[in-house]
Amino acid sequence: MLLRERALKILDQAESMNKLHDFLVRLDSELATMLDELNEATEENAVEVCRSVAERLDAYYQEL
Repeated sequence: MLLRERALKILDQAESMNKLHDFLVRLDSELATMLDELNEATEENAVEVCRSVAERLDAYYQEL
């Protein structure tokens, strides 16, 4: 029984690690997009771009 419980715990940990990995992959891609948007921002749309980036970063923080 102890071996079975240990195996289930390891499987749960592996599932958690996979979810974290998937989250980090999505975050990495989104950060690259955000950086591109910030680099391409003009004086006319800088505030809007910064707000958009801040909102998306907040959404990722909330998900974490």
